[in-house]
This record gives sequence, structure tokens and C-alpha cells, in this order.
Amino acid sequence: IVQMLIWLLAIIILSKIYSIDFGFHFGNKNLGIKSVKIFSIAILIYTVILYLFGYFTNNIPQYGYPLNLKNVLGSLGFQLFLSGPSEEVLFRALPISIITYFISSDKERKIAKRNISSVSIICAILFSVAHIRWTINPFSISMDYFQLIYSLILGIIYGNVYQKSRSVIYPMIMHSIGNVIMVGFWIIFEFVSKWPGGFTYSLRGSMVEDFVFHLEHFNHMRASFLKSSFVGIGISSIFIEPYMTLPC
Repeated sequence: IVQMLIWLLAIIILSKIYSIDFGFHFGNKNLGIKSVKIFSIAILIYTVILYLFGYFTNNIPQYGYPLNLKNVLGSLGFQLFLSGPSEEVLFRALPISIITYFISSDKERKIAKRNISSVSIICAILFSVAHIRWTINPFSISMDYFQLIYSLILGIIYGNVYQKSRSVIYPMIMHSIGNVIMVGFWIIFEFVSKWPGGFTYSLRGSMVEDFVFHLEHFNHMRASFLKSSFVGIGISSIFIEPYMTLPC
């Protein structure tokens, strides 16, 4: 929350000084709504297939914490209301708008036949690099290359929709929906995996877990699936992307 407030303050200041449009409006509604619908259907189908595969191969990662009411609602609420908006402001609205304002319109800089701007690629790389885990004391750096690729692909999709729709609202919605679907099915299959022997977790359990867990543990869960799924995401995005955009 603090992070998002800082970036929003920076956006307010920059928009006043330079009159930069950061996309806090509905922009191209037809393209934006169409993009959200297609992305939601695609990520839902992908997630169902992914978890079914994990279920039948006994490869569903353990939640690691009691699935009590606080944890379930906290995880879903965090992904729905905070993850998408905060990350899209930081990795799409701010950098894409600033780069295109001060450097160029980027209209001539497109990648291959997919009509993806170089600015969108740059910001997607920043988004991917942000998923590298590091500590200062003791100093250490660790990364999952599959997670970096996964984040890069999704970053390109979000950035492309942001630029084409001229609104950050739709990437926010897409980002949140994708995370909620992933976490939601994780919780559902965690329960299903306990049947018929009985559920070992209780929705009425204790409420002692720190809220920070929801972000940290979601990143671990997502990374555990990437090795078997990033290729599917990449291939599907190539076929879906043309239908998520309208002629400019």
C-alpha cells in the first residue's frame, strides 16, 4: 500500500509538471473490455488444465499454512485489490508513459509482426528482473529462470494492452484476475486433494499469520509451477495477442 501511494504521488507531481497522461481513465473501452474478457478466459482455461495436470500427477504444492478464513480471504483480497493495481502503476503506467513522453512516441519501434513496442519490451524486462530474489545481510541473489520468462511474457501482454487501450485500468484488472484465478484454484485443489480422507485444514482456524505471507508465499507457489507451464503461456500468448488488440 505504501509503495503504491508513493508512486501515485510521483504520478500526480509529474502529471502536473509535464502534463503526462498516465492512463487513469477508461481510454479505448472496446479494446480494453475485449482484452480483459479474452485474457480472463485464456488464463482460466490454462489454470484449470495446469491444476488438473498437477492433481493427477500428485504435484499440487502445499499451501504451507492453515487454510483458515483469514488466510483465504487475505490471499484472495490481496491479489484482487493490491497486487494488480500496485504493480501495474509501477511497471506500466509510470515507466511506459515517462519513456514515451521524453524519448519518442515509439510508433515506429515495433517488434516483428506482433505490433509490440520496444518500450513495452523494456518495461516487461524490468518487471521480470523485479522477480529476482536478493538479500543484503547476508548478501545473496537467487532467481528462477522460468519465473523470469513467465513474468516477461505477462509483462509484454499487460504493456501492450496498456498502450493500445491508453488506459492502465485494464492491465490492472487483468493482472488481478490472473492472480485471483491462480490462487483461488490453488486453494480449491488443496481442499480437493484431501478428499475423501477428510479436509485437514479448517476455515475456522487461528488468525495468527502475518499479512506479508500472502505476497511471499504466492511468489513461491507461482515459481513451483513455472517449469511445467511457461512454454504454454508463451505459445498461447502468441495466438491470443492479435485478438486482444484493434488496428491503431
